[in-house]
Amino acid sequence: MDNKRPQARQIMMKARHGFTMIELLLVMAIIAILAAIGIPQLAQYKIRVYNASALTDIQTARIAEQSVFADKQQYASTAGTGCTGDPICTGTFGFGVAGVVDIVLRPGGALEANGTPSSYTAATKNIRGDRVYCTDSDLSFIRYATDVVNAPLGMPYRAPTANQNVDDCAANFPFIQ
Repeated sequence: MDNKRPQARQIMMKARHGFTMIELLLVMAIIAILAAIGIPQLAQYKIRVYNASALTDIQTARIAEQSVFADKQQYASTAGTGCTGDPICTGTFGFGVAGVVDIVLRPGGALEANGTPSSYTAATKNIRGDRVYCTDSDLSFIRYATDVVNAPLGMPYRAPTANQNVDDCAANFPFIQ
């Protein structure tokens, strides 16, 4: 009898070629837990990327406004530029007095600027982000407000009327970047 037991054990070990149902269920449970944690984090990461894109667009608009002012001694508006969605522009458009500066907004980005000879305000948002940014020529910082994802740039977050020596963005954009 002692000789038959090792042979029986060897036969059973050779016949086993897969995973048990418990092992498969355990692996599936681990994968489901990781997916439940990872998928919402991925969505939040994507929103942060689109917000960073809108922030870059507002910084580009600030530089463009300063360039237009250096050349023409007045600030520019997006109204009347003939851009897609005028005065809220998307894509590539000629910006400035007589369209001297080209701005290329990232996909999903929108920009509106209100300029006067002495001041400007600008607002931007990426449609897939949840922040709307506003800048004012009288301040060195950028303000923002939270909005819903998949909402275009619009009321109440459009670029406010530009007034010299006033924080025009403060009323609708409570947070400072």
